[in-house]
Amino acid sequence: MRNDFLKVLGLTMAVGGVVACGPSEDPQLEEQPVDALSVRQAVSESVGNSADAVAEGLAFLGESSLFHDYVWSSSGDSACVGEPVEPPIPGEEAGGEEPMPCEPEPVAPFEPDFDEERDEIRRVLEERIFADENVETASETEVTYLLKGEVVCAEEEELDRAECEEEVDALEIRLKARSFAEGEVDIDVMVGPDRLSPLSMAFGPARVAADLDLAILKDAAEFMAAEMGEELDASFPQTMSGRLSAELSKSGDEVALSVAVGQAIALAGEMFSVDIAASPRALEIRSDSAARELSFEVDMGALALNFPTGDVEECYDVEVPGEPGNYEFNCEVVEEGYQMGAALAGIKGALSFLAAEDRLELRGFGLGASPAQVFVEGEEVAALDFNADHGRSLDLDLAKDGDDIAISMSPGLDLELMLALYRAQDVISDLEAWMLDDVLSLVIDGDASPALRVGEAGVKVERGQLMMSSESADVVVEIEAGMCIGEVEPAEGSAEHPMSAVGPVACEQ
Repeated sequence: MRNDFLKVLGLTMAVGGVVACGPSEDPQLEEQPVDALSVRQAVSESVGNSADAVAEGLAFLGESSLFHDYVWSSSGDSACVGEPVEPPIPGEEAGGEEPMPCEPEPVAPFEPDFDEERDEIRRVLEERIFADENVETASETEVTYLLKGEVVCAEEEELDRAECEEEVDALEIRLKARSFAEGEVDIDVMVGPDRLSPLSMAFGPARVAADLDLAILKDAAEFMAAEMGEELDASFPQTMSGRLSAELSKSGDEVALSVAVGQAIALAGEMFSVDIAASPRALEIRSDSAARELSFEVDMGALALNFPTGDVEECYDVEVPGEPGNYEFNCEVVEEGYQMGAALAGIKGALSFLAAEDRLELRGFGLGASPAQVFVEGEEVAALDFNADHGRSLDLDLAKDGDDIAISMSPGLDLELMLALYRAQDVISDLEAWMLDDVLSLVIDGDASPALRVGEAGVKVERGQLMMSSESADVVVEIEAGMCIGEVEPAEGSAEHPMSAVGPVACEQ
């Protein structure tokens, strides 16, 4: 699990720049001389440098106890599981030695290392993709590769090699390489006889960039499926449009991944849809190894999702009729799936992790100018209004203080959650009564910078006050500074509601 987490963290930055600001082509720039050797070297070195830059840019996270204790240690399963003790045979006494108490395995230090993956990717690029045998045409300023099955599939198992070669040859995948800056190479990926080009990439000594056209990607996918005599999976979008670009770059001690939605993205299938507004600075992840700081900045416009949930099944063994003692596995649907949707007016904010100080800073976080919504079968069942009384924006600081976590915020927190799940009772089972129709609120204010402390004593209000309420249950919970949030005896005659059993308690020393 921890290795998976490490790869995800690294590849979010390293691969993000490759699969998604775009190539360096500029009509005012002159094309530079290129040949197969310079293309191969530029691409391979760029990929290698990018992997090394990401590893170096993340290494300082291992110095932070906040990251180690609450992120890295939690990403794996270190729970101690003892050896099962077999019960004694009936009529006999238990024998054997008492089992030794087990201890959780120690957590390995956080040490990002992508050397193995980096070397393998470089080898494949050099030997299977940008190999001399794949060169179709070459001029002083352009090299075009036509991927050949016998080269690309050379390492496939013998039984699969012929099929692999046939498919690669049928797809006519070309890579057109040019250069518009010394030491850099731009690659246009083209598919089929019409040379559909959904993806353009740029490789330089200190950057990898890419630009993806979703409409052309759909055309290319349809061509590829037809050539292989297959139908696209039912989950593949029937309509696709929009442009997505990304760039991974290194400058001095800084490594940055920037992602932009150049044109609004619209994906739609038989039962799902995704709409994302154009956002020139949708996401930026920046690592500064000298300052020991990792930052994330998001500035996205409206987002809307619509998707089906899966059926809920119960499975069990059933004895085969007429065959005593013979069972077969059987499943039946106990709850059918339904359509869900979500809509955000936007999401914006900057999160910085200062490893040397074991501190997180969140600045200007907000969810747009209107409440976030959740839908079931087209009906609104929940809406979250975020900091409507505080400019719909929040600043928050989180730091490790001994064994506790100290949290302060400005100007305060004001959440209001509308629940109307009664509109979905016919498709969602096991809904509790309080979920059906209510307005819940959480307010933390009463000070210019309200503060909480989270630790073994629970959640303590350090400055200001915390108030929770339920409109339908007519419950109001107030926690003053110096008190903790804890379980209390519900007031006589109070409605059955989770908040009825929550209130102020003295903090354990």
